[in-house]
Order: sequence, then C-alpha cells, then structure tokens
Amino acid sequence: MPFNSRKLNPAQTRYTTTERELLSIVETLKEFRNILLGQEIIVHTDHENLTYKHFNSDCVMRWRLFIEEYSPNLKYIKGDENVVADALSRLPTILAAMPAEAKPLDDSMEAFYTIMDCFGNNKDKEQNFDFHPLSYAHLDAAQQVDPDIMKELRKDTCKYLLKDFHGGGTTRSLVCYNDKIVVPKKLHRHVIDWYHVTLCHPGINRTEESIGQHLFWPKMRDQITKYVQACPTCQKNKRQVKKYGWLPPKEAETVPWDKMCIDLIGPYKIRRKGKKDLVCKCVTMIDPATGWFEIHQYDDKQAITVANIAEQEWFSRYPWPTQVTYDRGSEFIGKDFQKMIKNDYGVKGKPITVRNPQANAIVERVHQVIGNIIRTFELETNYLDEDDPWKGILSATAFAVRSTFHTTLQKSPGQLVFGRDMIFNIQHTANWEYIKQRKQQIIDNNSRRENATRKEHIYSVGDKVCSPPTRNRKQV
Repeated sequence: MPFNSRKLNPAQTRYTTTERELLSIVETLKEFRNILLGQEIIVHTDHENLTYKHFNSDCVMRWRLFIEEYSPNLKYIKGDENVVADALSRLPTILAAMPAEAKPLDDSMEAFYTIMDCFGNNKDKEQNFDFHPLSYAHLDAAQQVDPDIMKELRKDTCKYLLKDFHGGGTTRSLVCYNDKIVVPKKLHRHVIDWYHVTLCHPGINRTEESIGQHLFWPKMRDQITKYVQACPTCQKNKRQVKKYGWLPPKEAETVPWDKMCIDLIGPYKIRRKGKKDLVCKCVTMIDPATGWFEIHQYDDKQAITVANIAEQEWFSRYPWPTQVTYDRGSEFIGKDFQKMIKNDYGVKGKPITVRNPQANAIVERVHQVIGNIIRTFELETNYLDEDDPWKGILSATAFAVRSTFHTTLQKSPGQLVFGRDMIFNIQHTANWEYIKQRKQQIIDNNSRRENATRKEHIYSVGDKVCSPPTRNRKQV
C-alpha cells in the first residue's frame, strides 16, 4: 500500500479548498505514474465539488485536463466514512486495546490498526501513547494495560487505591497513591515532555512540583532531572547559573623557553571616515614562563604561512621549546605546520580541546591586552602610513607588553629575559622559586574560586554536550 505526502509551499497554502483537494490527486498521479498509467483508477474523495463538470478557475481546468490522461473515476464519499485516508494522515490518539467506554466516537483508530496489521504489525506490541493533553480516559486505558500496576492491585497488601474522577461527563476510577494518580510506565516520558514544553521549559524543581501535585510514579525525580538537563532548548537559551565539571589541577610553568603558545588574532577592523578600513590579522606567540611575546602580521592563514612566521619570528631567534600549544584550527593542524614543529625541530605539539580557548588562556589574555592597547591609539582619526599602517603600531604594542610590569611575575617580561630593565640600565635578578610559588598560589586560588561556581561532574566517553553558538566579535 503506497503512501505519499509533502508540505504545501507558501503559495499553495493560499489555494481554495477545491484547488488543494485537486492538487493532492495531481501530485499522487505524478508520484505513482509508472504504476497508475494505463490502469483503471477509482479516486475516492470527500470533496463533492470535484465530481462536477464545471471549472471555477483556470488552475482547476489545467489540472482536470492533466488527470484526464489517466481517465480516473471520481467517486464522492462522505467525510465520516473516509476513515482509511484519515487513518493514514492522522496520528493515533488512543490505544486500540482501551475499554469500549474510553474509545473515541469515530472509527479512524480502528482503520489505522487494520492497515498496520496489513504490514505485519502485531497488536500485542507496544502501542503509541503520544497524545496531548493527558485525559482521564487516556490514563484509565494506559493503567489497565500496565502489568506493574495490575500486579500491584492484585496483592493483598496493595499500596494503591482506586479513586473516582469526573471529567468529560464521565466518572472513572483511577489507580492512585496518596491521592495522586499513578502514571503508567509508558506515559512517563510523555507526561514529562508535555508538562515541560507546555509550561515553557521550567527548571527541574518546578517541573517536578507541577507534575507531582496530582501525578505519581516511582523515581519520578530522577527521570525529570535527566530529561530537563538534556533538554536542548533549555541548554541553548537559558542562562546557566553553574557550569558542569571542576577544573583539573594545573602546574605553574616556570621554566623559561620550555614551552611556546601560539594563536591567531583578528581580523580586527578599524573603520575610518572617508578612508579605507584598516584590517589587522596577526600570529601571536608567547613564552608562558617569562611572558615574552611576539606578534607578526599574516596575509592568509594557510598552514605553510603560519609555519614560516613561527620559524622566522620564534625558532630562529630564541631557544627551541620542547612543546607548542595551539588550537585545532586548520592552520595549526595542517601538515605544513605539523611537519615544521615535529620533523624540523622535534617539538611536541599539544592541541587544545575543541571550543575551549581557556586551555590556551595566556595567549588569549594577551589578545585582550593587545586590543586595549590598539584602541588607545585612536586610529580612526590619527595619521597613519597608508602603505604599511600596522608595522609601527604592532612594534609599539609589542614593546609595551614586554616592558610593562607583570602583576603575577612581579617583573616585566623583558626583565626576566634580559636580566635588566627595558628602559633603565638597572639589573634585575629573577627569583624563579618565588615566581613558581606565587604563580601556583594564584592558579590554585583561581581554580578554587571557579570550581565554587561549578557543579561536580565526571564526564564519560560518549556523553552528549551542548556547544553554544560562536559569536563574531572581531572588531576593535
């Protein structure tokens, strides 16, 4: 038994009833042309106007001319008797096995199950309870076919009692526990879904309290918690008070030139009235122990371009690191960059996790400082060299970062690298043991403060997480 359906386009939704009814016949004939063409066809329709010979629009005339190719016999059938078509196009609303007094007045459900039996379905299989809203008739029917409830009622010391409820002009005896209706197992998820969606996605406690006022089933709280926590709509649109999972312990990095962190910054746009916009795209590199920092512009972010910049600006100037930290952008995980750090210099690559820039926090913090410094130049109004406007700006920015006192290190990056001040000829000796203790103390305090705002949670392989959409904020 073939079945075909599709959604009307915006124009078709404005068709008259006759046009929509005739459109369904035309679309069906087109879909099954290889089967129907040349056969004797009888079309049963509950729209009597289609059986008449007059045409009320050009559209109807064209379609009637089209279907004449198939020479169908259009027969009118009353809507109440068109149960087969209704059963195919409407979802079931109640169990076929429910008591006679709880069955709907029409025969569409009976027709539906008759058709499903033709496909080999067994009536003993689990039926569909997905209907709205939940009524006494649905609850009564579902309770009578729930084996756990029926087994409990047969016990001598039954904890359930029958209580009469009146609704829809009928009184029904429903199984209750502490004056609350016992919800059968097959309806658990449906009830949670209906309450949570209909009440506009309340939290765990409010969803449980709303359901628990009149309904009951064992371990209801656990199921509601699992459902609400996994609700995609809540995760995407609600402001989460607490994040999940504690931050792992982190060891302070105090060995100069042992590690290097690299990332891209920009493109930043500086809009100038009457002039071409300035666009800044740079590669940034930093030594996490000393805070020494390099920045260099790039034209494209291909792996070979970034690899050349890293080699010229860092590996050719400073001691080679043993580890390079980077994100999972194509410019870093590309074969050219990977070949450069692993084959040419024997450096271990450490990519951070997806959508987790905090794992490369030190370079992200430098990016914030760079943006603040660039804004102080007021580039929208000041004179700039149009041939190379960024060279002087980036040089001044790099010198500022290297020469400014670092509150965590208690010295400037330049003082730690060169052993003297970047401005005055004054010697500085780094106390790395003190720096290590101070950095570790700050890291532990920050982790403790952040974990206080989080919920303890241990992730397992295969757990699903909701990743928030990224926002483009690349504008100074």
